[in-house]
Amino acid sequence: MTIIKNKLSFCAVCFIILAYMSAPAFALDCYAWLSDTGDDAPYDLNEDCSGTGWAWNSSENKLVLDSSYTSSVFIACNYDDTVNIEVNGDVKLSDNTCGAVLCSNGSLNISGSGTLTIMPSDLASQYSLPTIQAEKDIIFSGQVSVIVSSDQELNRTIVAEYGDIIFSDNAKVTTYSNGDGGYALYAYENITLAGNADLRTESFGADGAGLIVRSGDVIVNDNARLEARAHGTGYAIEIRNGSLKANNNNVFLYADDAEHISNQENTGTGEVNADTGQETEQESDQEQENENESGNKSSSKNSGGSGCGSGLLPGLWIMTLLFIILKFKIKI
Repeated sequence: MTIIKNKLSFCAVCFIILAYMSAPAFALDCYAWLSDTGDDAPYDLNEDCSGTGWAWNSSENKLVLDSSYTSSVFIACNYDDTVNIEVNGDVKLSDNTCGAVLCSNGSLNISGSGTLTIMPSDLASQYSLPTIQAEKDIIFSGQVSVIVSSDQELNRTIVAEYGDIIFSDNAKVTTYSNGDGGYALYAYENITLAGNADLRTESFGADGAGLIVRSGDVIVNDNARLEARAHGTGYAIEIRNGSLKANNNNVFLYADDAEHISNQENTGTGEVNADTGQETEQESDQEQENENESGNKSSSKNSGGSGCGSGLLPGLWIMTLLFIILKFKIKI
């Protein structure tokens, strides 16, 4: 009996090893819903497949998009999986009821040399779902340029539910939130910028925020640049359990009042450039005042300079001159 059990155990171990060796890059229950699939006919991501404007490489876990793809992307995978999306050319996606680019459970790595633009649709405005979302991490890398906008109320435009958002290489990302209470960028853990990455976030709705980190830090390194703006009563940067670490001088924060620039002080080695609407108006008034003073001085110089006679009216000088000429002619 013991020999039989040992043989069965040995066979089970061999089966597990063989199954692991033959397993694809993704787990067996990973699927994608793309523009030409219905809810009941998703693509199996363990196999190479393609359609209009898109192609899936199963060995690299990579979805390649070009300018002829105009729908949305929804990928269901596992928490330890990473979906790579390569953007080539000018790709414009529509935001539907499920968002535009969603990765269920896993991480997203958006790269390439093209531009990805996602604008809100009338249908999406009825729901408060993220435009780009991953359950774990979101990474923007390479030369990719991403422009994302959302009009949904209480919406979080780009969301890493339980992970980090990382910007690296020369990636350039601009994200807007126009709905009340919306966040232009949200990460559960850290938001990190490195290399020459460029991030701009802006919230226009009341009680909105440029970016929010729930349980981590906002870190800006190398030559990376961060610009965060908030209009209303929300913060440009809101860090709930962490700190702001600006390790260069390329962090620019804007809010309608100084109180809502950031709820955390900078603990990095660089300096933060902060501005408010009130300061902008004061600077504008000061510039106008300086221009008026400069104009008055110029007029004073052109009208005869300072001293006696400088206050005579131009009409009086003309009348005096005409009187002398006429008198001179009469004498002649």
